Amino acid sequence: MKNLRMSKKLIVMFVVTGLIPMLVLSFFLQGRTAEEISNGILSENSLYFALKGEEISNYYSQRAEDGLVLSSVPDVYEGLGIVAEQGLQSIEWKKHALSLNKLLNTSVKEYGFLDIYVTDQKGNVIIASEYKFSLEGKNLSENEYIQKGLSGVQNWSPISYSEYIKDNTITLSTPVYENGKSGTVVGTLNILLHQDVMDQIVHTGIERVGESGNSYLINEEGLLLTNTKQGDYVENAALEIVIDTEATKMLSDALIKQDYEFEFTDTYINYSGNKVLGSAGIVKMGDTYAALIIEVDETEALSTLDNMKNIIFIMVGIAGVLGLLSAIYFATTISKPIKAVVEQSKVIANLDISNDIPEKLVNRKDEIGDLSKALKSIVGSLKVIVSEIRVSSEQVAASSEELTATTQQSSMATEEVARTVEEIARGASDQARNTEEGSLKAVQLGETIEKDQSYIKNLTKSSQRVSDVVSEGLIEIENLTRISEESNRETKKVHDGIIKTNESANKIGEASSVIASIAEQTNLLALNAAIEAARAGEAGRGFAVVAEEIRKLAEQSTSSTQTIDEVVQELQSNSNAAVNIMEKVAVILNKQTESVNVSKTKYLTISEAIMEAQRAVEDLNMSGKEMEKVKEEILDTLQNLAAIAEENSASTQEVSASMEEQAAAIEEISSSSETLSELAQNMQSIIMKFKI
Repeated sequence: MKNLRMSKKLIVMFVVTGLIPMLVLSFFLQGRTAEEISNGILSENSLYFALKGEEISNYYSQRAEDGLVLSSVPDVYEGLGIVAEQGLQSIEWKKHALSLNKLLNTSVKEYGFLDIYVTDQKGNVIIASEYKFSLEGKNLSENEYIQKGLSGVQNWSPISYSEYIKDNTITLSTPVYENGKSGTVVGTLNILLHQDVMDQIVHTGIERVGESGNSYLINEEGLLLTNTKQGDYVENAALEIVIDTEATKMLSDALIKQDYEFEFTDTYINYSGNKVLGSAGIVKMGDTYAALIIEVDETEALSTLDNMKNIIFIMVGIAGVLGLLSAIYFATTISKPIKAVVEQSKVIANLDISNDIPEKLVNRKDEIGDLSKALKSIVGSLKVIVSEIRVSSEQVAASSEELTATTQQSSMATEEVARTVEEIARGASDQARNTEEGSLKAVQLGETIEKDQSYIKNLTKSSQRVSDVVSEGLIEIENLTRISEESNRETKKVHDGIIKTNESANKIGEASSVIASIAEQTNLLALNAAIEAARAGEAGRGFAVVAEEIRKLAEQSTSSTQTIDEVVQELQSNSNAAVNIMEKVAVILNKQTESVNVSKTKYLTISEAIMEAQRAVEDLNMSGKEMEKVKEEILDTLQNLAAIAEENSASTQEVSASMEEQAAAIEEISSSSETLSELAQNMQSIIMKFKI
């Protein structure tokens, strides 16, 4: 799952949270529907069983009422009185038999009886409506129902095979009293019913249970008391076939145990080997009890379930396809802008800020729009900062180049000054040597006064030349002072440019901090969204996956800001190094300025000494004629000149040392300016990584 794209995760989420529960629900509905249908069928069977049980009971009760009514009709009990008094051959009985026969025929036709016959006190059949030849004259006193009827008890015979009419019958025997409803029992009135009556009662309406609906009666031995509605026992099976199933066994046990309240509803295998939904129980049939069984094939009962399964599968399939298409659409709608934002973030991470964030992303009203606005703001800020840094680095590079050129000029001027100082030093040495020779040969001064005058003239020229050189040195010192001041000003500009560069780098750091803060807030929002999705349970999982992707984007933004921070730190480090170098350059320039000022002072001292020498030469010219007289004074003057020459030599040595220090300082400045130029170039190469 970690390597899946968000669109695929959303589709998987739909399958997990939508389609799978739908399938589970459909299977659950199928099972539940099957159970409900089964329960409905069984309830219907139970209702049918109750209705048929009541119908059987009502039928027996109604026939019992019929028997009581017929037995109390005068034609019946008066006819038995005539037979008892006059016999079956009497004319009175024959006349009365016509009337009684008419009554019995009417009742048989009206109520659908198989027959009605009457017996006397001995159980002899004196008249029968339909089966006259089979029944009239027969003695039926051996039958229990006749015996109970003659004892004054109305009773029913069980369904049994009649040898007289060769069929399965049921008989209701009702006692006939001499006065109709009172007196002694003079005979019985017997209503003969065909076993088909029970078939009709049990089978009528069974089609409402189902086309495979079946119903039948059995006794305690499992013997069929009626034919079945379905299968192999629809004809001639009553009192012939014993049914051996799980249901008939339970019912037989209940009948044997006289558990007449026993009922059950269940699924089992019927006598044909088919699985059925059955309801059964004990019903009363006159004076006996039997078991009524209602069945319907499970295949038919659950046939609607197959149709329902097909409908459910079709609906689930349609819903699944629509849901999958919706998931793909929404996944594409969500993941596509996120991919676009990620691509923009990758471009920014590669330091390419030349392109703006697409307006269609910025104009969105959701979190993606907020993120796009933030990225757009970051890109804008980076463009401004990088542009400022680029301009500052160019200025630093230009200033460093100017500083390098200036230091080169200062170096050349310093070399010229050094050469001049060397010439002055040589002149001072010559002066000292000449003065020493003059001192040694002072005694010969008189002799060589003319030569001395010539030497004085030469000295005058040399002094003038030294004066000129000193003047030129002062001019060079002034130029060097001006150059030092220019170097200080340019160094100040470079220093200020580096400070601005450092401030721009700090701004980048602040912008990077803003990005990191936005990423951290986004991460917190994603975390809060994940927590809320977890609280929402299954319904929040899609939102959790989206929150996880937003958190990853925040981590990517944090990684990008770390990269920017590293660049900024490198830029700040270079800027700080440049600041330190410029501070050293400023110190060196200050020392250079101080050295220049010292050199200027020395040159002024040399100028004053030269002026004094010139005044001395003038004095020599003016007092040339008196030189012989003041020989001693000349010796003193020569000694003074020797001292001055020594001072001049020492001064020139100091100036030479100062110039050497100045040259070394200028070399350091040149090296620092080259380092500054390299730093500026490095800064530009770093800035050039950004594509604006």
